[in-house]
Amino acid sequence: MIDTAVHNPLRSDLLADYLGPAELVETGPVVVRVRVGGVATSAQLALAFAYEPALGDILLVVAKHGKAYVIGVLHGRGSAKLAIAGDVEVHAIGGTLRLRGDEGVEIDAKNVRISATDKLRVAAEHAVSTFESVTRRVRGLFTSRTGDKLDTVDRSRIDRSKEATILTEETMLINGREIHLG
Repeated sequence: MIDTAVHNPLRSDLLADYLGPAELVETGPVVVRVRVGGVATSAQLALAFAYEPALGDILLVVAKHGKAYVIGVLHGRGSAKLAIAGDVEVHAIGGTLRLRGDEGVEIDAKNVRISATDKLRVAAEHAVSTFESVTRRVRGLFTSRTGDKLDTVDRSRIDRSKEATILTEETMLINGREIHLG
Protein backbone atom coordinates (compact mmCIF):
# COMPACT_ATOMS: atom_id res chain seq x y z
CA MET A 1 0.00 0.00 0.00
CA ILE A 2 1.32 3.50 -0.89
CA ASP A 3 1.98 5.79 2.05
CA THR A 4 -0.39 8.71 1.36
CA ALA A 5 1.65 11.15 3.41
CA VAL A 6 4.59 10.57 1.08
CA HIS A 7 2.76 10.27 -2.27
CA ASN A 8 -0.06 12.79 -2.00
CA PRO A 9 0.40 16.15 -3.66
CA LEU A 10 2.42 18.61 -1.63
CA ARG A 11 0.83 19.06 1.78
CA SER A 12 0.86 22.50 3.35
CA ASP A 13 2.31 21.15 6.62
CA LEU A 14 5.22 19.40 4.87
CA LEU A 15 6.53 21.93 2.35
CA ALA A 16 4.12 24.85 2.51
CA ASP A 17 6.68 27.38 1.30
CA TYR A 18 9.71 25.85 -0.35
CA LEU A 19 12.33 26.93 -2.84
CA GLY A 20 15.21 24.57 -3.34
CA PRO A 21 16.57 21.35 -4.83
CA ALA A 22 14.51 18.19 -5.32
CA GLU A 23 15.45 14.82 -6.78
CA LEU A 24 13.39 13.51 -9.70
CA VAL A 25 11.95 10.09 -8.82
CA GLU A 26 9.32 9.65 -11.57
CA THR A 27 9.03 11.25 -14.99
CA GLY A 28 5.97 12.43 -16.86
CA PRO A 29 5.20 14.68 -19.83
CA VAL A 30 3.87 17.60 -17.76
CA VAL A 31 3.86 16.46 -14.12
CA VAL A 32 6.78 14.70 -12.44
CA ARG A 33 7.39 13.30 -8.98
CA VAL A 34 10.19 14.79 -6.94
CA ARG A 35 11.58 14.05 -3.51
CA VAL A 36 12.65 16.64 -0.97
CA GLY A 37 14.17 14.91 2.02
CA GLY A 38 11.90 11.93 2.64
CA VAL A 39 8.82 13.54 1.10
CA ALA A 40 7.77 12.75 -2.48
CA THR A 41 5.27 14.93 -4.28
CA SER A 42 3.95 15.82 -7.69
CA ALA A 43 5.34 18.93 -9.35
CA GLN A 44 4.33 20.55 -12.61
CA LEU A 45 7.08 21.33 -15.13
CA ALA A 46 7.21 25.11 -15.49
CA LEU A 47 10.49 25.61 -17.30
CA ALA A 48 11.15 28.29 -19.91
CA PHE A 49 12.34 25.57 -22.32
CA ALA A 50 11.27 22.04 -23.21
CA TYR A 51 13.24 19.66 -21.01
CA GLU A 52 12.74 15.92 -20.62
CA PRO A 53 14.14 15.20 -17.15
CA ALA A 54 15.87 11.92 -16.34
CA LEU A 55 15.59 9.94 -13.12
CA GLY A 56 18.03 11.25 -10.55
CA ASP A 57 18.08 14.82 -11.94
CA ILE A 58 18.29 17.52 -9.28
CA LEU A 59 15.61 20.07 -10.10
CA LEU A 60 14.84 23.49 -8.64
CA VAL A 61 11.36 23.36 -7.14
CA VAL A 62 9.16 26.10 -5.75
CA ALA A 63 6.10 25.24 -3.64
CA LYS A 64 3.33 27.43 -2.28
CA HIS A 65 -0.11 26.57 -0.88
CA GLY A 66 0.18 22.85 -1.64
CA LYS A 67 1.27 23.21 -5.28
CA ALA A 68 4.79 22.54 -6.52
CA TYR A 69 6.46 23.63 -9.76
CA VAL A 70 9.78 22.71 -11.35
CA ILE A 71 11.35 26.04 -12.35
CA GLY A 72 14.94 25.01 -13.05
CA VAL A 73 17.47 22.23 -13.55
CA LEU A 74 20.39 22.25 -11.10
CA HIS A 75 22.04 19.00 -12.24
CA GLY A 76 20.50 17.23 -15.21
CA ARG A 77 21.14 14.34 -17.55
CA GLY A 78 17.88 14.67 -19.48
CA SER A 79 17.48 16.31 -22.85
CA ALA A 80 16.43 19.82 -23.77
CA LYS A 81 14.50 20.36 -26.97
CA LEU A 82 13.61 23.48 -28.88
CA ALA A 83 10.81 22.96 -31.40
CA ILE A 84 9.39 25.98 -33.23
CA ALA A 85 6.87 25.89 -36.07
CA GLY A 86 7.88 27.77 -39.21
CA ASP A 87 11.20 29.30 -40.20
CA VAL A 88 13.77 30.01 -37.47
CA GLU A 89 16.77 32.31 -37.72
CA VAL A 90 19.61 32.50 -35.22
CA HIS A 91 21.87 35.50 -35.81
CA ALA A 92 24.92 36.61 -33.84
CA ILE A 93 24.94 40.31 -34.74
CA GLY A 94 28.51 41.57 -34.87
CA GLY A 95 29.83 38.31 -33.41
CA THR A 96 30.41 34.62 -34.03
CA LEU A 97 27.76 31.93 -33.63
CA ARG A 98 29.21 28.76 -32.14
CA LEU A 99 27.47 25.39 -31.81
CA ARG A 100 29.28 22.94 -29.58
CA GLY A 101 28.52 19.43 -28.38
CA ASP A 102 30.87 17.44 -26.16
CA GLU A 103 29.93 14.26 -28.03
CA GLY A 104 29.19 15.79 -31.45
CA VAL A 105 26.93 18.00 -33.53
CA GLU A 106 24.42 16.50 -35.96
CA ILE A 107 22.43 18.18 -38.72
CA ASP A 108 19.54 16.23 -40.18
CA ALA A 109 17.43 17.82 -42.90
CA LYS A 110 16.03 17.22 -46.36
CA ASN A 111 18.37 19.91 -47.76
CA VAL A 112 21.45 21.50 -46.20
CA ARG A 113 23.17 24.58 -47.62
CA ILE A 114 26.39 26.10 -46.30
CA SER A 115 27.33 29.49 -47.67
CA ALA A 116 30.39 31.57 -46.85
CA THR A 117 31.00 34.98 -48.43
CA ASP A 118 34.74 34.85 -47.74
CA LYS A 119 36.25 31.47 -46.77
CA LEU A 120 35.01 28.02 -45.82
CA ARG A 121 37.37 26.02 -43.62
CA VAL A 122 36.82 22.42 -42.58
CA ALA A 123 39.28 20.73 -40.23
CA ALA A 124 39.10 17.19 -38.85
CA GLU A 125 41.49 14.48 -37.80
CA HIS A 126 39.55 11.97 -39.91
CA ALA A 127 36.80 12.65 -42.45
CA VAL A 128 34.40 10.28 -44.17
CA SER A 129 31.85 11.38 -46.73
CA THR A 130 29.34 9.17 -48.52
CA PHE A 131 27.27 10.36 -51.48
CA GLU A 132 25.09 8.86 -54.18
CA SER A 133 26.43 11.48 -56.61
CA VAL A 134 28.75 14.52 -56.29
CA THR A 135 29.25 17.53 -58.55
CA ARG A 136 32.05 20.01 -57.84
CA ARG A 137 32.57 23.27 -59.69
CA VAL A 138 35.64 25.41 -59.13
CA ARG A 139 36.10 28.60 -61.16
CA GLY A 140 39.74 29.13 -60.28
CA LEU A 141 42.49 26.74 -59.26
CA PHE A 142 41.63 23.45 -57.51
CA THR A 143 44.60 22.34 -55.40
CA SER A 144 44.93 19.13 -53.44
CA ARG A 145 47.95 18.10 -51.37
CA THR A 146 48.19 14.65 -49.81
CA GLY A 147 50.82 12.36 -48.36
CA ASP A 148 49.64 9.49 -50.53
CA LYS A 149 46.60 9.14 -52.77
CA LEU A 150 44.57 6.12 -53.79
CA ASP A 151 41.63 6.45 -56.18
CA THR A 152 39.52 3.34 -56.70
CA VAL A 153 36.97 3.54 -59.50
CA ASP A 154 34.67 0.53 -59.92
CA ARG A 155 33.80 1.20 -63.58
CA SER A 156 35.28 3.72 -66.02
CA ARG A 157 37.25 6.89 -65.42
CA ILE A 158 37.54 9.84 -67.79
CA ASP A 159 39.77 12.88 -67.25
CA ARG A 160 39.24 15.74 -69.73
CA SER A 161 41.34 18.82 -70.18
CA LYS A 162 42.79 21.05 -72.89
CA GLU A 163 46.28 20.18 -71.68
CA ALA A 164 47.63 17.68 -69.17
CA THR A 165 51.02 17.09 -67.60
CA ILE A 166 52.08 14.29 -65.28
CA LEU A 167 55.36 14.87 -63.46
CA THR A 168 57.16 12.31 -61.31
CA GLU A 169 60.52 12.52 -59.61
CA GLU A 170 61.07 8.78 -59.86
CA THR A 171 59.23 5.92 -61.53
CA MET A 172 56.04 6.26 -63.61
CA LEU A 173 54.16 3.01 -64.07
CA ILE A 174 51.29 2.51 -66.53
CA ASN A 175 49.86 -0.97 -66.34
CA GLY A 176 46.95 -2.08 -68.49
CA ARG A 177 45.88 -4.88 -70.80
CA GLU A 178 45.85 -2.39 -73.69
CA ILE A 179 47.24 1.13 -73.93
CA HIS A 180 46.05 3.32 -76.79
CA LEU A 181 47.89 6.55 -77.58
CA GLY A 182 46.75 9.14 -80.07
